[in-house]
Amino acid sequence: MNFFLNNPNPPTPLSDDELEQMALDNLAAIKRKAAKASKKSCGCCPVDDGPEICPDDSGR
Repeated sequence: MNFFLNNPNPPTPLSDDELEQMALDNLAAIKRKAAKASKKSCGCCPVDDGPEICPDDSGR
């Protein structure tokens, strides 16, 4: 289905300020996702940091 055939009203254009804010929000979300992916499952150790066992794991 074509969006423009089903919805003949085009979306309203965003202002430059709105576009800039959207871009900054997207960059922040990408950085948060990358930071989360670079941690082990414990959340405190980087992925490339030696053994798989977290030094903070005390009996878990």
